[in-house]
Amino acid sequence: MVLNEKRLFEFLILVLLVSMVGSGCSRVVIKAPVSRPAEVNLGKKNRVTIGSISGEGGKMVASYISDDLSRSDRIELISPQVNGTIKPSVLIEGDMTNSYQEDIEEQTKTCTRRVQRKDGSHYDEEYDCTEYRRVGYVSVRANFRVIDAETGRLIVPKSASCEKRDWSIYTRYSPPRINRHAMFSDCCREVAWELAKTISPYTELTPVVFYKDRSLPWLEHGIVRAEQGQWDDAVAEFREAVRVVELDRRTKPEVAAKAYWDLGVALGYSGEFFEAEIQLRIACSKDRHMECNQAMNELLRLQREHERLKEQMGE
Repeated sequence: MVLNEKRLFEFLILVLLVSMVGSGCSRVVIKAPVSRPAEVNLGKKNRVTIGSISGEGGKMVASYISDDLSRSDRIELISPQVNGTIKPSVLIEGDMTNSYQEDIEEQTKTCTRRVQRKDGSHYDEEYDCTEYRRVGYVSVRANFRVIDAETGRLIVPKSASCEKRDWSIYTRYSPPRINRHAMFSDCCREVAWELAKTISPYTELTPVVFYKDRSLPWLEHGIVRAEQGQWDDAVAEFREAVRVVELDRRTKPEVAAKAYWDLGVALGYSGEFFEAEIQLRIACSKDRHMECNQAMNELLRLQREHERLKEQMGE
């Protein structure tokens, strides 16, 4: 009798663990491409030239800014060397400061080496050794000025900073040098991107929460479409999942909630905010454990950004 009770207890624990793992795996966080508005609306002032950015790395940052803005449908880049009828309406200037620090640390630790016995066999031997760690720190700060090229008025100042850290380790002698230039280049790219986002709409990969269920394969198909930025196709897949759960009265509420949730989220990122809210509220009414407050706040933010984006694109 005791043995049967023990086995029953073990079986219940196993069922609980399986259910926990299954429910945890149903929540999926993907990185989906999402369009964002610029921090400031330049209006009709879309002809941009990149002027002097002083300091070490200034030319590199200017090149990265040019690369970023060249991919924008909103911005027309004008070369500073061009002398003609096309004049820039916006001028970007700035200055940069940076620093680099490198330290070498050492500590005694236990190492292991392979030792051969006289009979040809091997064994692991522990011994005290010194570990050397070279640590490099790069810090870059840029102060940009976005200026109305026609009036000389400052449109917006923008400060951006970046810090990187890298290290190398060796246990016999001084470790190899840190690739300072790679860290510095990465930081220059980051501060340039911060400036580009200030004046031009952009696309970024944003964490988005979806749910999937084995009984509704359309959810997984829709999630794949969303990850590719194909929101209309994702909405179509999720609508089919909702249609199926509405036809099958045996569907559990928590399963149906996943279909409504995914549809609501995809509609929000498609710009269909009114219907998105309806679907999300249905999902939350069927499963109170869903992240309803966060979803509604994100939906409101998307709606506000959508209006700003339309204004900036002249729609």
